[in-house]
Amino acid sequence: MYINPYEFKADFNDMEFSNFCLIKKANAIVFLTNWTESAEDIKSDGRNTIEYWFQRCYPLLKSDNPVYFLAADRTGKETKTFFVGNSCVMKLCKKPELLSRLDKYEENTIYKSLII
Repeated sequence: MYINPYEFKADFNDMEFSNFCLIKKANAIVFLTNWTESAEDIKSDGRNTIEYWFQRCYPLLKSDNPVYFLAADRTGKETKTFFVGNSCVMKLCKKPELLSRLDKYEENTIYKSLII
């Protein structure tokens, strides 16, 4: 199971991954990814990637308890492929928050204390 629609064939609004996490009462999601840069990403500061992940997690805003989304995203270039970075920590609840993020090409570590 992945954050995108299953095989890119499922309806975009099915949100299978997020609904699964909601049903299972997940309190943290560790999202390890190698998100590649699209033509749209090249022109942006990378926030559109985080906004997309947030959008895909929308069902989790209904959770009774906060769900933490921890994204560790690859950054840099390999041959002709660019990776967007944007590692972040989001708190998903009725009042969602972006708790921390790295810039698009920033290679660093996020340290954040969470109460789970």
